[in-house]
Amino acid sequence: MENIKRRSAVRLPARAGFWSVVSGLVARGIGVVGTPIFTRLLTPTEYGLYPLYTTWLSVVSAIIISGLTGSAVYRGLQRFSGRKEEFVAAGTGLALSGVFILLILGYILSGELSSITGLSSGLLFALTGEAALSVIISFRSALLRYEYKYKSLALINISSAILTPVLSVLFVFLTPYHAEARVFGSILTALIIALPMLVVTLKRGGRLYSGEIWKYLIRVNIPLIPHYLSSSLILRASEMVIGRVHGQASLAKYSVAISVGMALTFVTNALTQSLSPWILRKISEGKHGVIKELITLAFGGLLAVTLFVLSVAPEILSVITPPEYSDALPCVYPLALSVSLLFLSNAIMSAEVYYEKSARSSVPTVITAIASILAALLILPRIDYRFSALFTLGAYIILVSLSALVFKNISGESIISTKKCTLLFAFSAAYALILFLTREALFARIALVLPLIPFLFIVSRRLWREIKER
Repeated sequence: MENIKRRSAVRLPARAGFWSVVSGLVARGIGVVGTPIFTRLLTPTEYGLYPLYTTWLSVVSAIIISGLTGSAVYRGLQRFSGRKEEFVAAGTGLALSGVFILLILGYILSGELSSITGLSSGLLFALTGEAALSVIISFRSALLRYEYKYKSLALINISSAILTPVLSVLFVFLTPYHAEARVFGSILTALIIALPMLVVTLKRGGRLYSGEIWKYLIRVNIPLIPHYLSSSLILRASEMVIGRVHGQASLAKYSVAISVGMALTFVTNALTQSLSPWILRKISEGKHGVIKELITLAFGGLLAVTLFVLSVAPEILSVITPPEYSDALPCVYPLALSVSLLFLSNAIMSAEVYYEKSARSSVPTVITAIASILAALLILPRIDYRFSALFTLGAYIILVSLSALVFKNISGESIISTKKCTLLFAFSAAYALILFLTREALFARIALVLPLIPFLFIVSRRLWREIKER
């Protein structure tokens, strides 16, 4: 009976992780198919508006929503385990209140904000609306993920991935606003998905207000605002400067490089989302060593998969974009290496949430974001936009290093093996450099990554065994 219970406990996280990866893979595949459509339907300047919009959307979400849809939600669901639906409803209400305040401020300061962001007043209003819809989706999805209802979550993700490009292409042909068409498609998709979720949330959770839950969320999440805002700025600071200084055409090229280089973000997101509840449970059991082994294995596996993607990066870029985007290829390699580092930092943050010391957890991201902003403002305007990818990679190296130090200071333990992860990353960076230098020789690149297949197979088996046995 005990073995059956253990296998069942393993099976749920494993299935959740599997379906998260599968749905993420399908969504990413649809996104990749959509990229060549939009890069050919739109000019680079028109195409560059969407990444500018999403950049500011991520900043707004970080300021207003903060950690209300991040790892802190899992901690809240754990704390209010007997009132999960009430927690989701109240959390949604709190986040929507923040969006409403932003809407009022945006109306008052619309002229100034348009000048700063480069977005029209209409797009700023649309941005606020999409932030509100994302709150509803994120809270309901967090509960589905926490309860391992992976099939429902996969259906939501895949539906969103299909609807967004389809509706966006439709708007391109039906309206004269080609540059804004992708924004319209994204908002309408969010509306279609969010409204039924809101009905379910209100029906099951009741009121959008709970003094106890609001007080808890405010106490935990207000100190996290610097963290989430800084996390957004680490990746987005360069995009903001590129759009303002080098133009939307350069931003469009850099955006495509991000799409290719950070294509595996869906894997890291799926791993982090699936492992977050597991990490919290293992910390409560005092099993930091188990977490360390699993994260090291996952990190090595992610790096191996990254190298496989980089081995065909030139071909991917040439297929999904016209020739004028080819000069963005050098950006792909450092951005791809950043993905695995992002996984490490997210895993550490998921663990830090357990200790509810939000202010100290924000220190690494704030320091890293300040360094990123300074580099983008002082250096990027004077050099080629493609160097910004190196800034991003360097920022994530700083972030992971500082996050590991802060976590050890908070808990007295470590959940990553610094030595092993450093060696794995250094080896992968050297491998990626070789792949870049041989970018004109496809068969040579394929031959270089073939020896990684046995390594990836071994890592996958060990990763499964670690989960199964622990």
